[in-house]
Amino acid sequence: MNFVVLYCNKNQYEMFEEFSFKYSPVDFSKVDILVFDDNSTPEQKNKLRKLCNEYDNITWINPDVNLDVDNPVVTSFKVADEYLKENNVDINWILFFEKDVFPFQSNFWIELDKTIE
Repeated sequence: MNFVVLYCNKNQYEMFEEFSFKYSPVDFSKVDILVFDDNSTPEQKNKLRKLCNEYDNITWINPDVNLDVDNPVVTSFKVADEYLKENNVDINWILFFEKDVFPFQSNFWIELDKTIE
């Protein structure tokens, strides 16, 4: 695929997992997901660690976060871009989703990839 999915999240990892992996008709396991954590509580950071261990396609791109940023959405794109460059991930697009947003079509990833091509 020519894209990754980026989430900027704070203290909402139950919702993130339920919308992305349990209730969405689209198969989120077919895409690489980057998560920027906006300084969640320690308990929620542990939930994110658990999700990253449970799902091979989820990567926490700022695991050393320990302070709040002025604009977490903008910062999430910057950190994602740095992560992709440092890890030689060759994609053309970063698709940003809010934590409670998910596609309704089961073939969404295929259709999106075709559109991007």
